[in-house]
Amino acid sequence: MKKLKFTPELLRAVIEGRKTQTRRIIRNFIPCLERNAEFCRIRKCENECKPKYFGGEICQIDETHLVEITDVRCERVKDIRPHECVSEGIDPAYILLYKAFSKLFDSIYGSGTWQSNPYVWVYEFRLLKE
Repeated sequence: MKKLKFTPELLRAVIEGRKTQTRRIIRNFIPCLERNAEFCRIRKCENECKPKYFGGEICQIDETHLVEITDVRCERVKDIRPHECVSEGIDPAYILLYKAFSKLFDSIYGSGTWQSNPYVWVYEFRLLKE
């Protein structure tokens, strides 16, 4: 079974039901000339770039918890919408959700990563009952 890793703080958010999405940078991504939403919803890109996880797949997040991947898509990280920041585990009380998410993203991938606006796989998931 594949593992989906999170920092301790984000793992806690998943277990508490506050995090139902995660974004992972697509390394060596070369976008096709078609830049439309349909291209970003396909599961296998023309340039052999494939997501690590697929819809319907069950992944282990720690010793006792599993999640089911419910959707996979690619987009630029800055395409995230406010409600998705909350789905990423950001406290909805933050007035500046984008700023809070950009800080979280940079804390994981390194300073300036948010600003470079990389392509990411967006994985939506649900925590499975124990």
